[in-house]
Amino acid sequence: MVPVATTVARLSVAVARPPGWKRTQRLAWGLAVFGQIAPRGDAAAVVTVNQISAHVHTADDALRVHNHSITAAGGTNLIVVADPVCGLPGELLTVTQPARGSLPKRTATMRVVVVKTARKYIAVSLVVEPLTRSTSPAFRRDLTTLTATFMVTLDSPPI
Repeated sequence: MVPVATTVARLSVAVARPPGWKRTQRLAWGLAVFGQIAPRGDAAAVVTVNQISAHVHTADDALRVHNHSITAAGGTNLIVVADPVCGLPGELLTVTQPARGSLPKRTATMRVVVVKTARKYIAVSLVVEPLTRSTSPAFRRDLTTLTATFMVTLDSPPI
């Protein structure tokens, strides 16, 4: 588990490291807590933590706001399946991400959990996506390992 301290909550986040994947700081930008890259360099997994800025009253509202931000950023074909994580409200998402820089248009898989703090909701997300037009045959297996082992726990009472 990786401890994560935010201004509104203390969390722990864990995700397995498939064979050959390496933890990297290169992918840990902005809201990212940590990243992993496939041994072939054709895929990445990033864990992010962000505050839901809208005034929401329920976890479902927080998830809706989070998903709207994905489509507002250019994501299309969003498919959402309810999928709690460690007893916390969550969803498993697939979304087509637009081409960005050297990255081609691609399908990303996300596991999103929302945590209620005393003041607001935060979203903790695992994003797994290809970095090239084609991925190795191991990518499907690694994707399943990553999303199946993603865990989030609230370490302290809400701040």
